[in-house]
Amino acid sequence: MPISHLGISTTDIATSKKFYDAALAPLRYKIALQFNDGKVLGYGDEKGPSFWVHEVTDLAEKSGNVHVAFDAKSEEEVKASTTQRCIAAGGKDNGAPGPRPQYTATIMAPLSTTLKENIEAVYFAPIA
Repeated sequence: MPISHLGISTTDIATSKKFYDAALAPLRYKIALQFNDGKVLGYGDEKGPSFWVHEVTDLAEKSGNVHVAFDAKSEEEVKASTTQRCIAAGGKDNGAPGPRPQYTATIMAPLSTTLKENIEAVYFAPIA
């Protein structure tokens, strides 16, 4: 299962933006999407964002400071491969598997691991 995208948290989005704008420019990564008044930045290439930086008040807030999303091939795969198995292994459900229209045409199942990292399986539905 390939990695769809990665994300990290910061307590200073302006400083992080300055750093990642400079560091990722040679790789042809730029801000492809922004949410929440610029407090969530999605860096990527012409295919869209694959590296996310979001501002939090406290790095211990809600979950850890690392986010990893694994590609699924279908909505059924998202549902089958994540929630129940992860919870049985000690993870925490961060929201039922299902559509997240605020993030384009996606189906995802967000979870926290036993060490509070934020992981998910995600399926990007074809855009009609």
